[in-house]
Amino acid sequence: MDIGYIRSKMKGGRTVRGRITVITVITIAFFAFSGVATLAQAPPNIVVLSDLIKVSVEPASIPADGVSASRIEIAVFLPEKLGGGPAAHTEVCVSTDLGTLRDAENESNSGSEITLFTNDTAVAVALLSADEPGKANITVRAPLIEEAINLELGNETTAYIVKNSTTITLLEPEVTSSPTEATPSPTPPTPTPSLMPTPTPTPSLVPSPSPLTPSPTPSLPTPTPPLPGTPYETPTPPAELTPTISPLLTPTVTPSPSPTQKPFGFEAVFTIISLFVVTYIVLRRGV
Repeated sequence: MDIGYIRSKMKGGRTVRGRITVITVITIAFFAFSGVATLAQAPPNIVVLSDLIKVSVEPASIPADGVSASRIEIAVFLPEKLGGGPAAHTEVCVSTDLGTLRDAENESNSGSEITLFTNDTAVAVALLSADEPGKANITVRAPLIEEAINLELGNETTAYIVKNSTTITLLEPEVTSSPTEATPSPTPPTPTPSLMPTPTPTPSLVPSPSPLTPSPTPSLPTPTPPLPGTPYETPTPPAELTPTISPLLTPTVTPSPSPTQKPFGFEAVFTIISLFVVTYIVLRRGV
């Protein structure tokens, strides 16, 4: 048998095996790279812990006159994993999409988003006023507690958010009509003296009635001042919100946002370069 023929057959077999190897390596690398890209794009599940923040408003509706204000009381608690109980002297972020927020203890701290700190009883107070009617959505978050929970419980697939929300209705202010000045009536024309002689009244034989006796005007009763020592009634101040320890309820899982494709990282570039190198080596061996 011709040796050249045998060598050509062997060379052809090596070429086919080299091409099969290249195709196999490229296919494996493609699926591996697709898996890495899928893991990089998957966002974590967002879990909202709303029971750690209690929000109450009084009153729930106010006129949008720029003067009236609604009182927002915020109580913050720690989860059981971090010891539980009221969270005193912790940071609270309050925001609204309508109206202006104001710190109840510092009027210079105002705006659509302000930062408060809870007092010794884990309570913070904000005021809301507005000059535009509508519904104000109030959102409250505790970033420090949120960060501590994610360090303790969070991972690559789950993220925790500590927030709660409420609404305040802003009504149309009542329109007060201003008093208008009375329009003076036109002056009656001065009668022109007539040339006709004034008739002399004829004495009437009918006796004139006696003048009516004016009826006495009823006098209003004079309010009697309270006796000495009798206390005046004073309005009862609204009861302050006393924080109560609330156990950690079942967290509410909110749908995660749609994944956004991330740019290729160093791993992707390294994988592509490695594929080209392996392909080159295999083709060189097959030649």
